[in-house]
Amino acid sequence: MNQQICLNFETKCNQKCFFCNRDSTEPALTTLQVKDKLKNLSNQNVENILLSGGEPTIREDLLGLIEFISNKKIQVTLLTNGVKLADKEYCKNLINAGLNEALVSLHSHKEKVSDFLTQAPGTFKKTIKAIHNLQDLKFPVFISHVLCSTNHKEAVDFCKWLKKEFSNPPKIQTSFVMPAASALNNTWIIPKMSEVEPYLMQMIKYCIMENIDFLISDCGLPLCYLIGYEKYVPEIEKMTNPNNHIDIILRGKTSYKQRITKNKKKGAQCKMCSKNEICSGIWKNYAKIYGCSELRPIKQQVKLDHSFMQIP
Repeated sequence: MNQQICLNFETKCNQKCFFCNRDSTEPALTTLQVKDKLKNLSNQNVENILLSGGEPTIREDLLGLIEFISNKKIQVTLLTNGVKLADKEYCKNLINAGLNEALVSLHSHKEKVSDFLTQAPGTFKKTIKAIHNLQDLKFPVFISHVLCSTNHKEAVDFCKWLKKEFSNPPKIQTSFVMPAASALNNTWIIPKMSEVEPYLMQMIKYCIMENIDFLISDCGLPLCYLIGYEKYVPEIEKMTNPNNHIDIILRGKTSYKQRITKNKKKGAQCKMCSKNEICSGIWKNYAKIYGCSELRPIKQQVKLDHSFMQIP
């Protein structure tokens, strides 16, 4: 089975997002450690590697690592805040090294809000320039957009801005803030799911109406908040496929469902839900803050559509 590996090999970053779910105190992997972990990829049916951090572009060895992976005939996706990609020559260097896709983090269409959330004044303009650079180079670029207490009410406006700013709006991967690391030190950044829901629904309907491709990322909302839009939630396929050993090399031979549910929680009412077996629930840390009363069982059976749009 083809697999995607997400490799968080760098812990430092040139931004400091309030909702970052990475522990910046952990040591980064060395070049040799990364290559050692990935040396047997060709024998593991790995199709794609998502290079993540921290911020991968602060690494001097990034181009070499991309080339190392690309030479194994494996696609490489880069998760980045795009700051360094404001330099078009650097974009070209990444592409020449073998990069296949870029997933760029952008959490607001307003400069002040973006720079506030990232705690890195001046980086909003660089991220926008990075997206334009990639599109000018006809390179696949996607947007990672985290919904939090500061931006969720402007979800539709963000999509409208994307459509206006870019002649070909990038595909969007939307996620709900994960209550870990920095977010747990700034719990004000974590809204209630029920508060976000109406704005997310508006966003989804707008994207469908305007033919803007999107996905709802795994790390966030339970299925009872996405009724009717299950086909945009790739987590369902991961939960239902027992052979889905994503990150098998890095995390061992455990299924996605086994790993993800370790950090998730369900309420007693979830036992009555028709989607209980394919829904991972909510993060345990979210439950510690808000409890499980927002969870609501789905009684009707809905046929699932697994024709997911291909966004990393």
